[in-house]
Amino acid sequence: MNHAAIANGAEPAGVVGDSGGAISIGLTKRELLAAMAMQGMCSERFREAAFRTSEWVPVSNATKITTEAARTAVAYADALLAELAKQVTP
Repeated sequence: MNHAAIANGAEPAGVVGDSGGAISIGLTKRELLAAMAMQGMCSERFREAAFRTSEWVPVSNATKITTEAARTAVAYADALLAELAKQVTP
């Protein structure tokens, strides 16, 4: 990711404040985008496509699967932030 994408991803996803100033609470944009990607990947439709062979996943495999899903979700978030940074006009 380029500098603009990294900076954008580090900004808060939600800001609360009034005319006196704003404070950020909660997740960064990158964290929120990754969580949204993970939510989609955990949906029933995705799980069916990813694990057609069986409904049951042994615990030893579950750790590998969930770790890879988390990495993939972050990669989706990073790709979106990088693409959005390309479209920013100075």
